Amino acid sequence: MIENSEYDDIEFGVDVREIRRRDGGPMRDVVRLHPNLETRMFPSWKSRCPIYTTLKLERQYVTVFEVDGAVESYRSQPLTLKFALDGQPVEYTPDFELRIAPWNVRVETKPKKLLLRNPQLAKKLLVVKRLYQARGIPFWVLDKDRLPSSDWMESAAEISRLGKTEIDPLDEYRVLTALRRYGELPLGACAALVQSHAAPINGVLSIMLRSRRIEAEMSGTVDETTLIRLRRLSSSPLLAARNHDS
Repeated sequence: MIENSEYDDIEFGVDVREIRRRDGGPMRDVVRLHPNLETRMFPSWKSRCPIYTTLKLERQYVTVFEVDGAVESYRSQPLTLKFALDGQPVEYTPDFELRIAPWNVRVETKPKKLLLRNPQLAKKLLVVKRLYQARGIPFWVLDKDRLPSSDWMESAAEISRLGKTEIDPLDEYRVLTALRRYGELPLGACAALVQSHAAPINGVLSIMLRSRRIEAEMSGTVDETTLIRLRRLSSSPLLAARNHDS
């Protein structure tokens, strides 16, 4: 490993290196590299860091990463991979890196139509996938077909919007204890156990973003009748999607 004050430079092999910023920030200056695209910054409640996106598909997956309990944390433009392609040195920076225990997954979000129109990019991503597979590192290319259902996305957006708050640890303990006892409860019943929050429903939803130990029945609008249960990672849409790219 070659080190300096700002970056970790890891040599994977001959002409293959991975470079990361030590402060966890994005490797790319998104605004400078994409001046004609609408760049947005999302403060991630789950990861406690800013997330940068330039395309609608990236923003849709941010909603999934924020709420999906399989994702422990994530960040945008996390690293740069340097390697040779057709005898020429090239660089590649994935859109995201996800922590899905026990993996750190590299993720590229690209529409299939774009890859069909750009065979050189498709070739580059295939080489990247092979380089990571050789090292036991998952690399997923996710398109819009891998997104969860519209009902799931609607619920996730509601949870992300309402759950960005804090809940008292004793209130969280009461909610989790009840869910362990009964298996699942309506959101309203969970909220009735919250004693120290001005908006008890929001407090319950915050557990999904902060501790990621419970989940909602992803079936559209979130209200008092929405079923809440202890997290079952097997229900994760991302874990289902990974079967395609693993």
